[in-house]
Amino acid sequence: MELRELQRNWDEFGRRDPFWAVLTNPQRKNNRWDPAEFFATGEADIQAVIEALDSLGIRMARWRALDFGCAMGRLTQAMCRHFHYCVGVDIAPSMIRLAEQYNNFPLRCFYSLNAANNLSFLESNSFDFVFTRIVLQHIRPPYNRQFVAELARVLDRGGALVFQVPSRPAKPAASAAAGRGPLPWTAYKAEIQVELPPANVPAGQEMTLEVRVRNASPIPWPKEGGADGSYFVQLGNHWLKENEEMAVADDGRATLPNDLAGGEKAVLQLSLNSPVKPGRYWLELDMVEEGVTWFANRGSKTYRTRVVAVPSAKAGEGRIHPVMEMHGISKDEVVEIVRSAGAKIVEVREDHSAGGWESFLYIATKD
Repeated sequence: MELRELQRNWDEFGRRDPFWAVLTNPQRKNNRWDPAEFFATGEADIQAVIEALDSLGIRMARWRALDFGCAMGRLTQAMCRHFHYCVGVDIAPSMIRLAEQYNNFPLRCFYSLNAANNLSFLESNSFDFVFTRIVLQHIRPPYNRQFVAELARVLDRGGALVFQVPSRPAKPAASAAAGRGPLPWTAYKAEIQVELPPANVPAGQEMTLEVRVRNASPIPWPKEGGADGSYFVQLGNHWLKENEEMAVADDGRATLPNDLAGGEKAVLQLSLNSPVKPGRYWLELDMVEEGVTWFANRGSKTYRTRVVAVPSAKAGEGRIHPVMEMHGISKDEVVEIVRSAGAKIVEVREDHSAGGWESFLYIATKD
């Protein structure tokens, strides 16, 4: 994904569902993150990193800190509790606007938009603490490697660089969640009905459908998931072209009001987005066990209806359906990139923030 395309995608995420785009908990999709709770996760993350650095005997100065891929400042705001001067950098204009809106430290916390393939507007050896997490994994090579080198370049002598990046897709056993597991095959049987299916909708338009669902299996469907947010059931949708090719996969979500027992019914409000490109489509609704499978993959019948997306001059014009790509860098290559940029890796820890990927948290310093 070229940087211009990357910017378009993340700018659109920032307009549609910004908090979920940063922390993709399935239960928080469709703008269900509480901002206070969201920013509290940043405080916990930064506190954990500071404690990790202390345990390693790394005592950097507490003057300047950099948050790369800051989005709306979840980590930047937390850094302000530990450092005097903090800078957040992001590629998406919509994210930067939100970061400025949620900035509680306007006299010493600053946000910068950067769509270049480097951080040349930042001086070398200028930050005591540099941090990024769940960011580099969405940047295609060679740019992800260039930014690792840039983060090491701007790190000051005696400072600490902490960054996360996956290496490769994980083996199935490595990505299994603790706690609740997948449902038995007999649970994947649903009946779905829309009372007033749309026939014509404006292209690129947000909309809400009232959907009746019935658990047609003898197994209860859980509302809540396992420790990693997987293994619970929601309603979702896809958009198919007239020839039934996939046009937009995995669009909206609606959460169950409670655990749905076998035979039990529920009425759900599904928020979704019509296709940006005008034309004739199939709207397909299906249940999904998050982190496992769509019910259709286990033989359950989906709901389909024909929908025409008509041209619209409203909010959807010029918008896209954003996507998140995942990319990794091998550990050996990461170590060499950091070394070539004048820093050194002092510890590598396993990290579990990249879903079904083997991921690592790197801690580096500069002599």
